[in-house]
Parts: sequence; C-alpha cells; structure tokens
Amino acid sequence: CYDEFKGPECQLCSATNHSDHYYLVDGDRCNICRELGAAVGQVAAIVVSICAFFGLLAWVYTMQSWRTWRGVGPPLQLADRVAAWCVATDLKAKLKILLGFFQVCFVLSTTY
Repeated sequence: CYDEFKGPECQLCSATNHSDHYYLVDGDRCNICRELGAAVGQVAAIVVSICAFFGLLAWVYTMQSWRTWRGVGPPLQLADRVAAWCVATDLKAKLKILLGFFQVCFVLSTTY
C-alpha cells in the first residue's frame, strides 16, 4: 500500500494524525474532513435557502391579482400550463426514474 492507504485492499485512508479524519475520494486520494460545525452550517444554509425559495415561489403562485400585471402575469400563466402538463403526463414518476438513473451513474466511478 501507499503511505496514505491501509486495509486489506488498500482502500482505507490511514491518518498520520489521529485527531484528523479523512475520507476516500474516487479511490485514489484521501481528503481531510471538514469541521462538524462548518458542514452542519453549510447544510443548514442550503436547506433554509431552498425552503425560502420554494416558499416565496408558492406565495407568488397563489397571488391571483398579479396575473394581470404585465411582467408577472405571463410567467404565472406559463407556470399554470406547466403544472397542468406535469399532472397530465405523470411527470413525477418519470423524474423518479431519472433520479435513480443518475444516482447509479454517479456511484459507478467509485464502485468499479
């Protein structure tokens, strides 16, 4: 095994400093893990941002009086048409299949 790796198939990161934790990236290098607070803060910021965006989007979508405004009305009418099309074509099931396909594709590089 190289100096960075250990284990029965040399697929584990060997930490020289036991206070640091490492993780394997694509089977060829070890990266140091970030601090727990930084990782939790980043995930929390992403989740809050996504929730705020979709909340604002839902609020704008429910504003019926805005549909007559020149700049806002056409995108809202387009959103109505897209929502009706998604329901008519059962797009949710197709997107689930597509998501599963991409999950498998992203794991292939680390598996084989």
